[in-house]
Amino acid sequence: MRDDRAAFIVFAILYLTLMTWGIGKPWQLIHEDTGSIATGFARSHFKLGLARTKGHDFRVDRESGQVMAYAHHPPGSNLLLAAAMWVSARTDPVLVRLTAILWHSVSVILLCLLAAHYWGRQGAAWAALLLAVMPMSVFFGRYLEPHIFVLPAMIGFVLVYFSCLEVLSWRKVAVMAVMSAWAALMAWQVFFAMAACGGHAGMMYLVRRKPSYMAAAALIALWAAVLFAADVAHIYWAAGEDGLHRLSWGYGSATVTAAMHPWWQSAGHAFEFCRRYFTEVVLAAALWLFWRAGRAVLAGKGLGEDTQILLVFFAAGVLNLIVFPNRSRNHHYWPYALLPFMTLAFVDTMRWVRQSWPASYRRVSLCAVFLLVLSSSLTLYRRHTKIDGYAYREARAMERYH
Repeated sequence: MRDDRAAFIVFAILYLTLMTWGIGKPWQLIHEDTGSIATGFARSHFKLGLARTKGHDFRVDRESGQVMAYAHHPPGSNLLLAAAMWVSARTDPVLVRLTAILWHSVSVILLCLLAAHYWGRQGAAWAALLLAVMPMSVFFGRYLEPHIFVLPAMIGFVLVYFSCLEVLSWRKVAVMAVMSAWAALMAWQVFFAMAACGGHAGMMYLVRRKPSYMAAAALIALWAAVLFAADVAHIYWAAGEDGLHRLSWGYGSATVTAAMHPWWQSAGHAFEFCRRYFTEVVLAAALWLFWRAGRAVLAGKGLGEDTQILLVFFAAGVLNLIVFPNRSRNHHYWPYALLPFMTLAFVDTMRWVRQSWPASYRRVSLCAVFLLVLSSSLTLYRRHTKIDGYAYREARAMERYH
């Protein structure tokens, strides 16, 4: 017990150290122009007032005074940043990064608790180690992107969904409705989690013919339609037809331009980003999970609830890659939505190793830790030491909207 507590303390210190490394530096690393962009959106609420912005994203050119709607995604993350600015009276990169770190840390805690529930304290320790060193966690987890803020609610939605699948509880349904409504204010990714849960419920109905499964699928689909309509209506209320035009243009830029490249090229980029930022050993563990699940299905064996949860998390993350192929091709952080699946797939694989090869578990564990730390260290070193010219120029250009 004391050894477990010591391990968690070490992982927490390591996590906080890596998350706050260079926290005060200007926006200059890959994709860090997003922090400068978010700062402009947040400050627009102070310049124009909420009565004018109606809570949505605008850019205010401080030189010309021109006001431009953005409307590419829900505005919740930038509203939270604006609130943090109002409370702290700061607008510097430290505050922006700390705001993202806070919300990412909520996801980290939820995943560790989930791992402890299904895989025990040892599973929670593995999850804590991964989330303390994986570049997708400790590097991109401090980027102020909408998917950082939506992930905690997505994790909670999936967990509550599974808890009330067998016995429909209206109290839990209400909790799911509130969490998904909150998440819909943050990012489009919540709809992928809802689609994954609805698809799972539909498949369960086909297998077991239990009416509660079909009721769950129907309720999720109906509520997702209501939330999506509310998001679009919010855009129209805040920015009118120009907002709807910018929304369609934003989606087109994320999809239509991808048609210029073969689908396998976008898939290859996404796979490479997963290998690089989740590390090779975690990716291998995830692939091994698929192999074991596939063999179980072909053998006519049922999948446990823990494996089903993993596959729902996988579906939610992959839908994010499929629906926005151009983002998957160009944005290194886009597979972030796969963080729950990749983390817990590794935890599940290590449990399988412990049960299947008990005599070799210690050697396999040491080898996995070595490869995880080595790969993460190399990637983090490259990412922290290489200034990205495009991000630096874009961040400076966005300062006119601060």
